[in-house]
Amino acid sequence: MAALEAAIKGKGEEFIQTYLAEVIAETAGEEFEGFLRLAAVYRVPVRAEAFKDLGGGKHLERGVALTLLEQERMGDNKSFYWVTPVIRELQWDKLGANEKRHMHGVAFGWFDEEIKISERV
Repeated sequence: MAALEAAIKGKGEEFIQTYLAEVIAETAGEEFEGFLRLAAVYRVPVRAEAFKDLGGGKHLERGVALTLLEQERMGDNKSFYWVTPVIRELQWDKLGANEKRHMHGVAFGWFDEEIKISERV
């Protein structure tokens, strides 16, 4: 506890929020933190299905509970998720260039499919 207090003493609120979110992410385990890194590709809230291939099901609710993911509910009771903005860039920056390129392709594919679905409706 003393180390935590020393790390945040005299720091601004934004630094403290970011620091604490990073500590929580690191202590949640490597698999979960890896999920956060990949999920950070989405810069807007998306449906849970977008995270399916990232192991999303088991990580979404945990991320919300840890306040590392935000959940927004729409009027039709559908939920949308995204990595908390305060740590999204930090997580994304932990990926290498090839991983980022791959995840952009994954996100593009998901958004492209969403557009096709909406055009059919």
